[in-house]
Amino acid sequence: LPGATGNIIVRSGPEINAAALEASLCFQAGIKDETIKASCGEQAMDIADKHLRGMALKDVMIEACRLEGKTVGVAFNNDTIKAAFSTVSLPGILSNVANKKALQAFNAVESIAQKLCSVGDLNDFNEAERVRLVDVGDLEKVPADGELAHGSLGEDRAKNKLDTYGKLFSLTRQMMYGDNLGEFLKIPTAFGNRGKRKLDQVFFARLLSNPVQSDSKALFSTDHKNYIGSTASALGVESLEKALAKFMDQVDGDGQPISVAAKFLLVPNVLYPTAQRLTMSTVLI
Repeated sequence: LPGATGNIIVRSGPEINAAALEASLCFQAGIKDETIKASCGEQAMDIADKHLRGMALKDVMIEACRLEGKTVGVAFNNDTIKAAFSTVSLPGILSNVANKKALQAFNAVESIAQKLCSVGDLNDFNEAERVRLVDVGDLEKVPADGELAHGSLGEDRAKNKLDTYGKLFSLTRQMMYGDNLGEFLKIPTAFGNRGKRKLDQVFFARLLSNPVQSDSKALFSTDHKNYIGSTASALGVESLEKALAKFMDQVDGDGQPISVAAKFLLVPNVLYPTAQRLTMSTVLI
C-alpha cells in the first residue's frame, strides 16, 4: 500500500521431509550408516547429520504435523499427540526405525541353530515335504564292450512347516511426554534379541524330541549308529573318543562312509566347562 512500511523476512534452509526425520532417529538409534543410506537416501541422511542430530521425539512429532499442514499449539499436549499420529508420516517413521533396530539386534545375536542347519525356502504355511536325493550303488568297472550299468537314486524325506511368532508393543503416552526415545528403542532391541533366541528354542525343541525319520526310526538311535545309550556315555575323554569313533563309522544308504568330519560338540550349559577342557586342551605331538 502507498506509504506503508514493513519488513519481509525470508528464511532458507534444508528441506526437511519424512526421510530426513527417519534418518535423524536412525542416527540416535545407532543404526549403521549403510542401512540408513539404503533406506532414507544420501540427501536425507546428509540433512539429518548436519541439521537434525539429537532431535527430540516431541520435535519429530511436531515436525511430522508441520509436513502435512496440521496446526499444533505451542505447548506439547494430548492434541499434539493425536495430530501427530493422524499424519501419514509419523507412524511410518517410528515403525521403520523400530524395524531397523530390531533387525540389527537380531543379526547381532549368535544362533546355534544357524550354525548347525541349512536354510531352505517354503512358499506357504502348509506342511511341506522336503526331499534329498541320495545315490545308491557304487561305481562299477566298465567292461570291455563299454556298456555302463544303470544306477539309481534314493530319497530321504522330512516334513517341515512354517509358523509365525510375534508380539505387539506400544509407544506409551508416558514415553511421549517424557520424550524418552531411549526407552522406546529398547523395545525393538529386545524384540530382535528374542527373535534370534526363538530360532534356537524351536530348533532344540525339535532336536531333543528325537523325531522319527523317513525310515521309521528315531533320529538318534543305535540303528543310525549315532547313539550310545549307557551310563558310560557321560561326557569325558573316553566317552568323547567313543562318540567320535561312532560318528566316523556312520554310513550312507549304500553302506559307504559319509566322509563328514565332526565339527561341533553340542552340550548343555552345565557341561560347558568340561567341553571346553576337552576341546581346547593342549595337544602334544
